[in-house]
Amino acid sequence: MHMATTAANKPSGPRLFLVRVCLIQLLVWTQSLIRDPGIACAEPASTGAVTGERLDFNVHWKGVPAGRASLAYDTTGDPAKGDFQYTIKANLVSIGPVDWIYGVNDVITARGVRNAWGLTTLNYLKLQNQGRRQRRVDYDFQRDKDQVVLRKNDDPPKILDNISDNISDPMTVFYQLRSQTDLKPGAGKIHLPVLDSDRWYMAEVTTGPAEDLFTPLGWFQVFPIHPLLQASELFRQQGDLTIWVTHDERRLPLRVATKVRIGQVTAELIGFVDGRGHSQALHDQPAVPENARPGGTP
Repeated sequence: MHMATTAANKPSGPRLFLVRVCLIQLLVWTQSLIRDPGIACAEPASTGAVTGERLDFNVHWKGVPAGRASLAYDTTGDPAKGDFQYTIKANLVSIGPVDWIYGVNDVITARGVRNAWGLTTLNYLKLQNQGRRQRRVDYDFQRDKDQVVLRKNDDPPKILDNISDNISDPMTVFYQLRSQTDLKPGAGKIHLPVLDSDRWYMAEVTTGPAEDLFTPLGWFQVFPIHPLLQASELFRQQGDLTIWVTHDERRLPLRVATKVRIGQVTAELIGFVDGRGHSQALHDQPAVPENARPGGTP
């Protein structure tokens, strides 16, 4: 098996919503990682997610189990023939006391193609079931017109103009980010154009030094990613948002943490299929004391 490089107050509806947004996304940036939005950046096939990847997370709010989330990445077609298509699907469900206080069952799907910019969104759909509220938000990227048609439930459609080819939805951007060879520990500032809610803006990402991280799946060598988001509908953090990814070609997101209005929300990877023939789940791991340092690569 291939490990990573080394392998009270009742929460209100708005607080539970923060749980949802924090973990999807995991939730969460532009379709191509580029330091200048005018420079195309191709996606290396050997880095980041590959087809068949599955990620499962536990989500905690103030240390209390609050939800479970999953991410799936699939592709069809042949990039060499120009017919490469991808689908990213995220699901979040509330559990335990949180579920009966404010039940959440959200499904978010991004579909698109790969072009000179990398992964490029064609459709971004959010089906949100939160408490008694149901919401459908559909982004139709009309690339030939440089615009997006935004539909919310039965409201009249809204046209978003000046959406160029290098701008995509937050989920696509996260996967595109993972695919970049220049995403490294201490890489410096990276600026990302992202469409979030009803406007696009330049998000800023920095990375920290490599470190060893103890997770529910054991020890991994990782490095942190720090995205600075302006007006995110997906990540409504009140403080720093940090995503720890494996320091290998997969860049698996092992942990996501952010401060919210009350406390902190944390999502941790508890199982994965990496699409490369390797998998691991929480029940596969023997008990390992947290103070035991990682050994060599198995």
